[in-house]
Amino acid sequence: MTRLYTGPTAPLTSLTLSPKASSSSERVLFAGCWDKTIWSWSTVTRTQGKRFVGHNDFVKTIVCAQVAGTILLISGSADAQIIVWDAASGAKLHTLKGHARGVLDLAIDPLSLNEFGQGKESIRVFSADSNREIRAWQIATQSSFEIDMKALKDDTEVVQSAPQASIPPVLVHETSVNRLHIPVSDPSGDIWTASSDKTAAHLVRSRGWEADTTLEHPDFVRDVCFDEVSGYVITACRDEGVRVWDPASETLIHCFDGHFEEVTGLVVLSRKLGQAGEVVSVSIDGTIRRWGLGKEELQKAKEDERKRSEEAPKQDEGAKSSILTEEEERELAELMEDDE
Repeated sequence: MTRLYTGPTAPLTSLTLSPKASSSSERVLFAGCWDKTIWSWSTVTRTQGKRFVGHNDFVKTIVCAQVAGTILLISGSADAQIIVWDAASGAKLHTLKGHARGVLDLAIDPLSLNEFGQGKESIRVFSADSNREIRAWQIATQSSFEIDMKALKDDTEVVQSAPQASIPPVLVHETSVNRLHIPVSDPSGDIWTASSDKTAAHLVRSRGWEADTTLEHPDFVRDVCFDEVSGYVITACRDEGVRVWDPASETLIHCFDGHFEEVTGLVVLSRKLGQAGEVVSVSIDGTIRRWGLGKEELQKAKEDERKRSEEAPKQDEGAKSSILTEEEERELAELMEDDE
């Protein structure tokens, strides 16, 4: 263990790091918590910083970005609200309402950021909830408001035009949308989603967020991410599997098995330039596991799985043929001799 940050006594749901404002500034680690607050720590001293209080239920998701020189912290909660905070002062700037059910995930639109990963005057944020709705928001220090997702065809600034109540959400899934993922390398700004309807989907911005790819799973899909080098999509499922997909053909490349409880989160780590990354998975079983995404690594994993599946029937036959213990077999043999 490299660093330990302490303080919360309730489970944590989400983590994010503040952007580095300058070469000399330190970064802050934020954590959303079941206690309805957001905790923070200095990544240099590991001392606890400000605690953000304002939600009425579990804080489910947090993101952070620099906008017009100010670092904004944005949180979504089971109370169906999104709150925009001044990360430095801890002040609550805006409370956004539009969702009818708990907000499960937030994702910053990369097309609203400049080449330094910052918002010039504002940023756009997408939100997903447990009522299958996906919404979009224009966020700045002075004002924040909901915008029509279907009007987002490029990186053009969106002007508030219609009342919130008249803006329809994007509805693609049948139930909860657990994760939104926008690959940084994708200039189109399309979104990958993970849902409890047992699918992961690719939503195309230029088509009004129509799903052109749907990946079927045997159970709830908890997370989805993308490896920039291999082009593979990786999903986390409640059935304990970590699946690697070829999105172009919607083909399952491999399913990594190793967790013995639901897999809840994924992140892809980059390796050497031009080399496929590795995916890190976290599970309710209390473990963090790493899986290589290179062709040779995937081939070896598939070969190992094939060998295990071939050995399994032999082990079952051996178990069936020797149901009794050695001592019980000896006693049975003696009884049979007595009968003779």
